[in-house]
Parts: sequence; structure tokens; C-alpha cells
Amino acid sequence: MYDTIHLGRGLPYTILQHSGSWGWGNASGAYCIPDAATDAYSYAHPDFLNIYAAGNESSSYRIRNPGIAKNLITVGATQNSTSSNLIASFSSRGPAEDQRIKPTLMAPGQDIWSAYYAGTSGYMSGNGTSMATPAVNGSVALMRQYLLAGYYPSGCANPDDSIKYQSAALLRAMAIVSCDPNVSGWSIPNYNTGWGRIDVDSVLYFSGDSRKSIILDDTVGINTGQSIIDSFIVNSQIPLRVSLVWTDTAAAPNANPTLVNDLDLELIAPDATYYHGNQYSGGQSISNPSDRDRVNVEECCRVDVPQTGTWRIAVIGQQVVFGDQSFAYVITGGIEPIVGITEKDFTLGQNATKLGLCVYPNLVRKECIIRYVLPQQNKVNVSMYDATGKLIETIVNEIQDNGTHFQPIRFVDLAQGVYFIKLIAGEQSIVEKLVFLR
Repeated sequence: MYDTIHLGRGLPYTILQHSGSWGWGNASGAYCIPDAATDAYSYAHPDFLNIYAAGNESSSYRIRNPGIAKNLITVGATQNSTSSNLIASFSSRGPAEDQRIKPTLMAPGQDIWSAYYAGTSGYMSGNGTSMATPAVNGSVALMRQYLLAGYYPSGCANPDDSIKYQSAALLRAMAIVSCDPNVSGWSIPNYNTGWGRIDVDSVLYFSGDSRKSIILDDTVGINTGQSIIDSFIVNSQIPLRVSLVWTDTAAAPNANPTLVNDLDLELIAPDATYYHGNQYSGGQSISNPSDRDRVNVEECCRVDVPQTGTWRIAVIGQQVVFGDQSFAYVITGGIEPIVGITEKDFTLGQNATKLGLCVYPNLVRKECIIRYVLPQQNKVNVSMYDATGKLIETIVNEIQDNGTHFQPIRFVDLAQGVYFIKLIAGEQSIVEKLVFLR
């Protein structure tokens, strides 16, 4: 079915976004053939985004198929205008059978005026999640245009900054992190309103705004035991919001649970307080939780009064059955980006033209591999330092030929914390960071 949409037959381009105001009734939240087929198509076409109405059955476990699928935005309905912070009574509620958070988010769906099919200029007022879903479709289209026009990261349109490839995971993450949690009677996340009401303005930074955003659309991906760690600065106490999203491969129809590739989100504050994705109480993340989410393909954190200083975000490959698993994350708040450790695409091989260094994985528990590239034969020094700059260990100190080199390192009797690997080759040097956890 999705070929008839995505391939854009007769058009000079493909269709990258589809709004579906329809679905099959479901009284159990079970993951059925339409959901598995939808997830399979999304996994094969990771830049194609589906947005589906939740349904109008009002009670729990009544999300319609294929809105039960993992890799889409499922839309519930609020009331309208000054009552848009109230859930519409007819809006179908979750969860999915495997306790995934459904619906994903909300938009006004009551007393919505739209085109009327009779005649060429008629309008009618309608109610339903079918009326809310096109509003979300248009909202996400604005996010697409923002990135395409080059507003990220400066807040001003710059063609040189145009982001032409936008994964569906990135757009889902932007939509989720934008959500206003203010739906009366519910604390996010929940099975009635999901992550709240979509609010485009809160995720699109324009010059002069106090709230900024940081995005990462990682199309390379990670495997089991691997991780990506980035750092950023919080400089004000605007609520800090983070959303990690990935496009998972399909599960078998009637599977429970349906999660196949499992990634984890971890947010680490300047004082080493940590937060795990989807571990919430009272509408914000729990400090130092022991649990992790094992069912959703969206993991979020929210800290209403964040500490100022340097924070770290870690994306961890908990169990990736079909690798590598690509992902996207979005961070919003009073923030500034700083250099992280996501660089993976330096030139490898004997024809490398620049110095390159990668620590893999960079969230370390026992051992890691240091991979580096030398554009020419040189005297090489690879050393590890702690956060104070103290030399911990000299790993390599010799003349080496050009090309790619791999150096395993195992950690014994090392204190938990942040460390730095420094590569010096002739007059050039590179530093990469790793975090050691016991």
C-alpha cells in the first residue's frame, strides 16, 4: 500500500510524509499485520514518515491499527481554542498491548473546520482524531521546511545550512520534544495523551529566542554494547527536554513485546546525577533511577529546573538484533552545543588525507578500541589522561606507518569518571573523550 504514496508515481519526486485519518478497530491494542507491515516499510524507507489517527473509541486499549505500529506518530485529540488543554472525550486511549506509550501526542480535534466534499467551496465542522491528525501533519511539515531552509542552527535562514536529508526518526523526535505537557488531568507520559500537545514553536529556534535546540540525525547507527556520547552546556533554568527516537525493524504480527532493537537514553548532569529515558514521576525525570525502558522506540527525559554547566547525553545500544541501529535525538532548553564524540566518518585506509581518531565504544565498562588514521608515517604518541589533565597511561609511543591502526585497551583498577585519549602525530594532535562506568 505505501508504495502508492511514497513512490509518488507520476511525480518527479518521492512523497516523504503521509497523514492517515483512518484505521481498523482494535479492542486489545494488539500488534497486527497492518502494524507489522507499516513498521517493515518504515524500516526499509527510513526517511518516510507516517502519521495516523488514534481513533474515536474513547476507552483504553482502543488505538486503531496501524496506529499501534512502532515507527509512526499516533495522534489523539484535544478540545479546541481555549479548551485545547482538555482531552476530547472521544479520543481513543492506549496503551498498546505490550504497554508501549500510545497515543504519541495530541492536537485539537473537536469543532475543526475543514473542506467539505460536496461542491468546490464548501466547509464543514467535524470532530475526531481524524481532524487532529492533519494538523500534526502540517506541523511536522513546518519542521521539515525549517531544516530545509537552513534555519538550524543559527536561527536565521541560510542555504548553506540546509538539511536536505531528514530521517523520519528525527522528525518524530522533534515533534515529541516539542510537546506541551499541559493537558488537564494527566501527567506525562501516559496512555491517554502520550507526551502532550504538539507545539512547533518550542522546538524551532529563531534568532533572539531564549530556548535553543540541538539535533543529531545519526544515520550510521550503533550495535549492541556500543554508545554515542555528546556534551552540551546548560546556561539557564529553562526546562530541559530530550527525545531519542529510532526506526525499529518490524516484529512478527501478534508479538508481545514488539521491540526488536533496544536503545537506551541516559542524561548526565554536571554533578553526575543521571536520568534514564521514560523514567518519570510527576511529569519529569526521576533522579538516579535503576529501571530502564524496554518497550518503546521513543525515550525522553525532562528536567524542569536543570543544573547549569556541562551535561552529557549517552545513546547506548542495549540490544541490537539487526544492526546497526540508526537514531536521532533532539535537545531543547537554555543550551549551547559543544564538541561531542560523534565523529565517525573520517577517511580510513592507506589513502587517508587527514589525522583521525575514534574511541569505540566511548561509554566504557570493561574495554574499548582506539582506532586512528595516519595520513603519513610519523612518530605517534597515544596517551590517556583524567579530567584534571593527569597522565594515566601511555598506550603507544613509536614510529608507525600511514593507514588505519587499532589499539585495544582494557580497564583495570580505574576510577569511574571522564577520561581523554590524546593522539599526537608529528605536529598534529586530536583529543577524544570517553566515560568509564563500573
